[in-house]
Amino acid sequence: MKKGVFSAVFIISIFTVADRFLGFIFKIFLSRSLGAEQMGIYQVSLSFFFVLLTATTSGIPLIVSKLTAKYRTEKDIKSERSLTSAALLVGIIIASLISGVTLALYRLIAKIMTWSESATILLYMLPALIFSAVYGALRGNLWGRQRYFSVSVVEVVEQIARIITCVLLFYFGLNKLVSAAISLTLGCFVSMLSVIIFYALDKGKLASPKGQIAPLLKSSTPITVSRASSSLVSSLIAIIVPFLLVKSGFTRSDAISLYGSSVGMAMPLIYIPITIVGSLAFVMIPTVSSAMSEGKTFKVNAQIENAIAFSIVLASCFVPIFSAL
Repeated sequence: MKKGVFSAVFIISIFTVADRFLGFIFKIFLSRSLGAEQMGIYQVSLSFFFVLLTATTSGIPLIVSKLTAKYRTEKDIKSERSLTSAALLVGIIIASLISGVTLALYRLIAKIMTWSESATILLYMLPALIFSAVYGALRGNLWGRQRYFSVSVVEVVEQIARIITCVLLFYFGLNKLVSAAISLTLGCFVSMLSVIIFYALDKGKLASPKGQIAPLLKSSTPITVSRASSSLVSSLIAIIVPFLLVKSGFTRSDAISLYGSSVGMAMPLIYIPITIVGSLAFVMIPTVSSAMSEGKTFKVNAQIENAIAFSIVLASCFVPIFSAL
């Protein structure tokens, strides 16, 4: 891989590791502050929220980044700006509809979740869907322009804002589960403001979304459905596992506690190698898109081959470490 790609991967990896490290410390703090049972309740809410979030934003940033890189290569700035406007409009509408449906079906969702507290906590997270929709559209544009530093900084800023908010709300004695949910929402709000600032500083502008909405939906919908399905499975696991533990003899409290401690503490370790590989994938999408628009398939093939080799070597390094643990 070229030096520029390695440099971008290094920058993103540094910020991603910092973001994941802060998140890991924050999860430890939450686990100890909430206790295993409340942490489990929170994780059930969070898993369901991620299903809604995935349905709102997962496909749009990816397609915006890909097409932005293509339009940049073709020097079609008008289409790039129209695409960003279309992503904003579509994202906000979808987020609003999903929020409305969730509120309308609140009682049913509470029954499905088994733990009614989880459904209540979910309501405090709903505004984050709209903030994330705005963030996703503008992030996709910056991503397509290969503004990796800006995008990476925003993610770290979001994590810091979330931690500070949660600690302050805990300090002032607000309900801890509610505080955790509000901190997530406020973190998304801060990330939205941050990405707006970076977009403006990079002289990003908007144009009429006419002609871009249908192609955006056509390209992003399959990705959104695929990722939402995967996220839904994770959400179902969050409901089914505690239920099965109760059926096998655990108390209700012990079942949700066991789930909370395993998901809250063990899973972040497993995602360490994925952090680095994810940084590489993040960098490759706009570069591969640009190469494809130029018809340089040899360049695309070379990048994919190098990326696969890098991922295999990295995964192999972590296998003995995880085996020992």
